[in-house]
Amino acid sequence: MTNFRFDPETHIYTLDDRRLPTVTEIVNSVYGLEYTADEFYMHKGSMLHKAVSFYLQGVLDESTVDERIRGKLEGAKKAIRELQLKPLVVEVPMYHKILMYAGTADVLTVDSILADWKSSHSKNNMIQLGGYYELLENNGYKVKQGMEIVLTEDGNYKMTICDIKKGRRLFSAGLSVFNFKKEG
Repeated sequence: MTNFRFDPETHIYTLDDRRLPTVTEIVNSVYGLEYTADEFYMHKGSMLHKAVSFYLQGVLDESTVDERIRGKLEGAKKAIRELQLKPLVVEVPMYHKILMYAGTADVLTVDSILADWKSSHSKNNMIQLGGYYELLENNGYKVKQGMEIVLTEDGNYKMTICDIKKGRRLFSAGLSVFNFKKEG
């Protein structure tokens, strides 16, 4: 029996004693980082994702939300309402049983829509969504559509439909390059 684990503190996924590369690590290694963020903004983004996740699961205590993420959280709530996003899977760590990588998609809806929350548009997002698409499908979920939802400080959002099948192809190509580079 395999032992799959995710350590949220270090953001490391392991299968038995093997460390698995992540969707984000693979995309950034092959396609490059689009930006660098200091520790404050990384922490702010993590807290926003956690708040949206709790909201989707119906367990968010609004009194605990930091004012610095309130606007973007309101944007997420507005997107969830207006786009009628009904969650099926919310931030569940998983791994690909054949390709041996791992990740945690933001949300997959009951309508098979894969949504990814962002603070700013990312040209690599289609590729990242392609990695999550492959990961979810390998774990028995159906994905019909991918979307990037950029949340803004003023409580709004901008949604972009991504070409999920093109993203899947680009991710697969990137995974091959990643594995080749890793082998030396």
